Amino acid sequence: MLLRWTIAALVLLMLLSAGCLVDPDPTLYTLTMETIGGGNTDPPADTHQIKEGTTVYLSAEDVAEQWVFDHWRGNVADTEARETTIVMDQDQAVESVFTYQEGAYFHVTVEVSPTEGTWDDSIEVAITVENIGVEPDTQWIDFSVDYEEGDPPEGLLPPFEMHLAPGESEQEVIDQSIPEHLDPGTYILTAESSDHADSASFRLHGETVLNPVKETFIATRPDTEIAEALWSEYWADPEEPTAHSYLLFDLDSLPSGVEIISAKLFLYAETVEVIDGDIGAFQVLEPWSGQTSWEDRPDAAEDPVDAWSIAVAPGETQWLQWDVLPVVNRWLEGTAENHGFKIGYVSADDFFGAAFTGTGSEAVEYHPKLVLQYATGD
Repeated sequence: MLLRWTIAALVLLMLLSAGCLVDPDPTLYTLTMETIGGGNTDPPADTHQIKEGTTVYLSAEDVAEQWVFDHWRGNVADTEARETTIVMDQDQAVESVFTYQEGAYFHVTVEVSPTEGTWDDSIEVAITVENIGVEPDTQWIDFSVDYEEGDPPEGLLPPFEMHLAPGESEQEVIDQSIPEHLDPGTYILTAESSDHADSASFRLHGETVLNPVKETFIATRPDTEIAEALWSEYWADPEEPTAHSYLLFDLDSLPSGVEIISAKLFLYAETVEVIDGDIGAFQVLEPWSGQTSWEDRPDAAEDPVDAWSIAVAPGETQWLQWDVLPVVNRWLEGTAENHGFKIGYVSADDFFGAAFTGTGSEAVEYHPKLVLQYATGD
């Protein structure tokens, strides 16, 4: 038995010494390879997942007489050698630059930031143009926009002219607002010189603003009639009234087959009678009517979907908002029934009170609203 354990221990020691025990969960870093100009590399232009600490061997190969390897960009050991190495101690990006030997060559790179948004956003389009040829030149950089779901829009980005010496590069940055008439979907923005073109995509989300189809507030002591306002109130003293507001939104107007990426509930607080307190949006679990009494009030989830901390002087007004995406998605997926939201206190030291503008107010811009942003299925 002792001999058997001795042999097992020796085998384990040999494996450890030889590094044969494989890490079951190694750290991986991304190596991004890109080629500028005409040429090939090993590893090829792509993204590669490589184990931490690995030394990667890189090589560049000319594929045509007019294209000659010039240099590497990145944390490589030798930027001028055709064959070099890079250590994967972090995510690494490497560019291999090939020079065009027959005149000028304007290489174009397009970047869009952000890559997705709504009509309220603007995008920044950065166009980098580099002359990787051997002669100076002047060229126009033109733009086109391709809309994957239909006819492309026109005139979003103006063309511009560039003069570049060999090895010189310039960047043009354009801030572009998004026209409201554009349909949701993916837009491909392309910049093109006489020699080369590059593209980047922007995904435009749709947005729907819904007003409640039903609203009310329910109090322990119904001494106030519903008029233009909703009300949520809490008193530490049980003899004082407590009130909750209820709102229901109809989701049937949403386009079919869309992905909801943001759902926010907004209420405008006309009066806030508390210095500090948290007010929450709770999922309502039962049907209710506008004439529901406190005793017959519908059940709601114990925990809020989201809570908003109020820290303003009494009498100040402000928009309150809650992120209700998880509940809206459950409604749309059919895993929960849509009975709306309850707005009520989450925590308050002594007294909490807030009056919200309701749909009966003539100030339409302050009506309660559920703002949904969605992405079309590309």
